[in-house]
Amino acid sequence: MARGRGRPGMGEWVRSLGEQIGNELGQVIAQSVQRTLESAIDVSDLARRLVTNAEFTPRVLWSEGYTKALVMDMVNALIGETWAVWTDLSVSGADGKGKITPVGQRLLARLIDEGSSTQP
Repeated sequence: MARGRGRPGMGEWVRSLGEQIGNELGQVIAQSVQRTLESAIDVSDLARRLVTNAEFTPRVLWSEGYTKALVMDMVNALIGETWAVWTDLSVSGADGKGKITPVGQRLLARLIDEGSSTQP
């Protein structure tokens, strides 16, 4: 079998393609790490916000910049543990009103304090 028979410049094209794929993969990984870091920060920020202002609607929290997934995950977890309650469900969906219970506020505040003491 003859080796090295192919189109001229094919090796350069393959190398260039590899570099392009590597660059794009690096960007995807960097964006994923950035989203992970931002969501970790958002959790503590959202917890602080709920400790200082216990009343919420998901829509207002979204408008304050928290992601829908984070808001809904946190609200559902808090309600599941009875750290939060719905106070007005006469409106549906994202406009339903809720409130963090006093127990929820104390526990969230404790979690925030413990989290800040473990970080450098």
